[in-house]
Amino acid sequence: MVAEVRLIGHAPYRLEAGMIERKHGRIVNMASSAGLRGYPYAAAYVASKHALVGYSRCVAAELAKTGVTLNLVCPHYVESPMTEQIYFVISRDGRTWTSLNEGQPVLVSKLGEKGVRDPFLLRAHDGGKGGKFVIIATDLSINLNRDWGRAVTKGSKSIVVWESTDLVKWSEPGFEIPLSFA
Repeated sequence: MVAEVRLIGHAPYRLEAGMIERKHGRIVNMASSAGLRGYPYAAAYVASKHALVGYSRCVAAELAKTGVTLNLVCPHYVESPMTEQIYFVISRDGRTWTSLNEGQPVLVSKLGEKGVRDPFLLRAHDGGKGGKFVIIATDLSINLNRDWGRAVTKGSKSIVVWESTDLVKWSEPGFEIPLSFA
């Protein structure tokens, strides 16, 4: 683990070099509410999310006067019929949060298992001319099935993708990429 942390520690200077030279850039890291508090029976997952939160805070401080910003998104699990979907919240201080979209999910999957888990927010590189954002997630739903054994052997056989040009309006989950397991 120490070797991995040391390797990651050098990444900001390589990844943001072009942004620093241009004195402009936006980085968004996706962690989890598990990076802000602990949960039982999830030590490795929680540790990895705490690491990303700490890493992001340090890199954001290092980049503070360069014109490059780093933001961190920490989605949280909400027990409801719409549990495993994408909700947006905003915070000005990282301690208090306000739900967007009146607390309703912004992105809902009707594909595969109808869940949205392990999402990643990505931005297409286009030379700083606006561009396209993409959220990629698995279709796994634990809430609808409540069976981890089934989830491990038979669940989540698709990747769901949404696209946006402004982070406000999103496409329908336009396609799913079927995954096959031997």
